[in-house]
Amino acid sequence: MKLKIKLYSLLIISIIVCSCSSDDEETNNNTFDNRITVGSNTYELTNAYLELSELGNSAFYSIILTKGEIDYSTSPETYANEFELATVWSVRVPLTDTFLNSTTYNFDQDANSVRHLSAFGFSNEYQIVNNEIQSFNSVFNQNDIVDENARIIINELPNGSYNINFNAITTIGQVNGEFTGNLIHAN
Repeated sequence: MKLKIKLYSLLIISIIVCSCSSDDEETNNNTFDNRITVGSNTYELTNAYLELSELGNSAFYSIILTKGEIDYSTSPETYANEFELATVWSVRVPLTDTFLNSTTYNFDQDANSVRHLSAFGFSNEYQIVNNEIQSFNSVFNQNDIVDENARIIINELPNGSYNINFNAITTIGQVNGEFTGNLIHAN
C-alpha cells in the first residue's frame, strides 16, 4: 500500500512539474516595443527617419517608421533588400519652425490649424531589387480615415531620442503604434 501511495504521489508531482514551463509568463501575441498595429495585425518597427520638405510658407516633417533600412547618403535613396514595411506620418508647420516641436499634432484635413498632422499611411509587402523599390502594397492612407481624430504625439527625450505615439481610425480598423529611439535625418 505504501508503494502505491508513493507511486501515486510521484505521478501527481510529475504531472504538475511537466505542465509548468519557464515561459508560462510570456505571451505569444507579437508585441513589440516599437510597433504599429493595423486592425488585428501587429508589425515591428526597427528604424525611424525624418524628412523635411518645404511648400510655400510651410514645412513638412515626415516621420518614416520602417522595418528595414533606407540609405539616404545616395541619390536617390536606396533600400535594404530585406525592407518590409513603412508607415509615414507627415506634420505641417510654419516654415519658421526650424525643428520638430514636442507636441500633439491632430489631423486637420482642411489645413485650418497652423501645426497639424496632414498625411499618413502604411504600406507593406515591399519588393526590392538592386536596392530599389519595385512594388509594394498600400494598406491605408489619410483618405481612409473614418473621423478626424487621428493624431501623432512627438516627445523629444532628454537624451536626444524621440518617443512617437500615433493613432487613427480608418476604414480597415483602428491603427495605433509607438516608436522610441533615434530619428535619422534624411536631409
